[in-house]
Amino acid sequence: DADHRTALGAYQFSALNQAISGDVAICYARGGVEVALPLSIVQLSSGAVKSDDDNAGLAASHPNLLFWLEENAKLNLMQQYAGSGEYFSNAVTRIQLKEGAQLTHAYVQEQSIEAVHVDSVFVSCGENSSYTAQVVQVGGRISRVNLKVMLEGRFAATAVKGLTLGTGGQLGDLHSAIAHLSPDCSSQQEHYNAVSGRARVVFRGAVQVPLGSDNSTAHQLCRSLLLENTAKVDVSPTLEIFTDEVECTHGATIADLDDEMVFYLQSRGLDRMQARSLLLEGWALDTMSQVPSKRSKRRVATKASRLAPEAAARPANLQSFSSI
Repeated sequence: DADHRTALGAYQFSALNQAISGDVAICYARGGVEVALPLSIVQLSSGAVKSDDDNAGLAASHPNLLFWLEENAKLNLMQQYAGSGEYFSNAVTRIQLKEGAQLTHAYVQEQSIEAVHVDSVFVSCGENSSYTAQVVQVGGRISRVNLKVMLEGRFAATAVKGLTLGTGGQLGDLHSAIAHLSPDCSSQQEHYNAVSGRARVVFRGAVQVPLGSDNSTAHQLCRSLLLENTAKVDVSPTLEIFTDEVECTHGATIADLDDEMVFYLQSRGLDRMQARSLLLEGWALDTMSQVPSKRSKRRVATKASRLAPEAAARPANLQSFSSI
């Protein structure tokens, strides 16, 4: 069997990271320690400097991070990626939560529009531990985040909320897999996408409940806004259940912005593009409750609002109106 740290279809990238990385950044919280302020980890990258007589290759970095929380420790973490130019970022993030530990994890990817970003996040949850994550992807020409959460101890719980924005020719990809490896565990996944231009967003979410993991609760939902006919969304929520006494649901929706909401704002004096921009901005802000940085929230919301001009020419679907 493949090493779980390199699963989710990203074996080669994770193996490359572990082969090249000379150092590992480690954050260790002792038992019972509660960190009051959010811990911010920022990874900045830049493209290679090219001259007329120099054929510089693609700049690459391979961050390797480990977060270890002992029993009943609590931490708020903000992990952020940004940069300028053309480069390749290939990260591995490992998280170990011991009994009763609690981690709130805000993951914000704002890479350069020329960058390629890959990150594999592996989380191990002990008994009564809690992992709450917010995964935001707005940058990068190609971006993929692989999230694997293993609920290894009884009564472990996780809640994952994702937001991916795509415009131009971007490709944004999120693969998640949550494994209920003990009885009485719970998981909640909510993923939101907004796509315009020729962009493509992919979400593949798996919930695995093996034999013996009774009384598991797992809910998974993906909502996507397809703002232009040339944009693409690929959604595949899946359940793999091999035991009884479980409560598991999954679902997905794909639609444009509600024309009735757009019409309401137009009736208050906004034009169609302004109305769509305002709706997208508010929608993005509403999905980022776990992100502690107001500046990051504002940048992401601004990008969401800018998806509207590309799709402004899309005509209203008058048949969808229920009140006129």
